[in-house]
Amino acid sequence: MTLPAADDTRHRIFADSGTSGEVGLYLLCALWFGAVGVMAFLAPQDVPMVGCASAPGLLPLALAVRATRTRLRYADAQLELAGSLHTGGRLVGAILLPSPAAAEDRIRATLVCQRSAGADEADPVLWRGFAFAAPADPRDGEGGRFPFAIEIPATCSPSGHERTYWYVEVNAENGLPALDLRFSVFVEGPSPPA
Repeated sequence: MTLPAADDTRHRIFADSGTSGEVGLYLLCALWFGAVGVMAFLAPQDVPMVGCASAPGLLPLALAVRATRTRLRYADAQLELAGSLHTGGRLVGAILLPSPAAAEDRIRATLVCQRSAGADEADPVLWRGFAFAAPADPRDGEGGRFPFAIEIPATCSPSGHERTYWYVEVNAENGLPALDLRFSVFVEGPSPPA
């Protein structure tokens, strides 16, 4: 699949990133190892007990370090759009990763339309479409490039209409360890006739 020519309107969106899960894990580790430190101070003669008490804290620490590594590995990932998005139109774009992709790497891009339901309820998914992509030849100075296209139904609401919002989720299908990205996108109503 090829993207439109370079003179077309393009814009790039950086991935949404959240670190609250990592922060929570690091705080849990700090509390755990702080408590173990207090135990070691109060009972310095009981080294085996202190060692056994610190072992369970290694699991959340390992998870926090893994989450941080993954976030930093894909921190500069971008979604390149070949134009504005409209209901009844088509999302044509590419996922740009900061490092080169292997020929066998594959991704799944999912365009999701949801409606905000409020604080006490899960947001219902109104529509979901997906595409699978293989790496294309990188452009000068770029890392992995995965072009894809997804049709946007005309029956869906545009962004902001009745609390509707859209995003693109990107996950690895093959290779690319722990790839899990999300890009917020704005989908307009139907494009005006030419």
